[in-house]
Amino acid sequence: MQNKIFTIKEIIEQSFNHSKDLSHNEFETLKEYYYNYLENGNYWLQNNELNYKEIYQLMIDLQNPKVLDAGSGCGTEAITFGLLGADVLGVEIKEKRLNVANKRKQIFNNIYDKNINVKFELKSIFEVDGKFDIIWLNQAFHHMEPRNQIIEKIASLVNIGGHIIFGEANGWHPLLQLGLLKIRGFKTIVNLKLDNGSTILYGNERVTTPSNLKQLFKKKNFSYVSNRYYQPLPNNKKFKIISKFVDKLHMPSILYSKYLLVLKKNS
Repeated sequence: MQNKIFTIKEIIEQSFNHSKDLSHNEFETLKEYYYNYLENGNYWLQNNELNYKEIYQLMIDLQNPKVLDAGSGCGTEAITFGLLGADVLGVEIKEKRLNVANKRKQIFNNIYDKNINVKFELKSIFEVDGKFDIIWLNQAFHHMEPRNQIIEKIASLVNIGGHIIFGEANGWHPLLQLGLLKIRGFKTIVNLKLDNGSTILYGNERVTTPSNLKQLFKKKNFSYVSNRYYQPLPNNKKFKIISKFVDKLHMPSILYSKYLLVLKKNS
């Protein structure tokens, strides 16, 4: 493992500090991806760190784990995991984001004088081969279709004793579901046209619950490790004052907007 403790927060901040190293189009893609950070600043960054408690601990517990970041976006998480000592494959279906991720990898290699052990590939999870100690799915699973085939594929990629970590919007949350219903109606599966002109099935915010995921993956020989509900209020600075009080309350699970579920593959 690395001596320095890297965080997602630090990597995001550094990326905008070194924005001059990105092309105009690359920087526009990065800004679009992190519009919540640009609108809410350090408040958003601090709350965003709540997504990573479990995987940070696994990075400490495991010696140079092999990690699949499925839906790696602009590469922040994959790069951070690589800096923490993991061997990372990030896969992404949107080419513009993948290009930004590769450029950012070069930038962080220069910043920290390292050759970060991260590889980014333009492909879906269906095209991934090999076995991994950790599969990281942060706000990604609800976009993956067809669901039954996705579950089978994900399960096949995990080493015995390996983990899947789901960071998801809470399907129990009534206001979240009402908001999604207003935006996309009942059309939870759509055809998405990619940058190369091809079309794939895509989950249109098809959020689910941790209990449903536990049951689906139990059939594939995965056991429950932990689940954590968090973030009762939106990650927006206008809730900064009230969140100081609300975050201290113990509320029913349906009132939290997100959860972090960890499953382990049995022998």
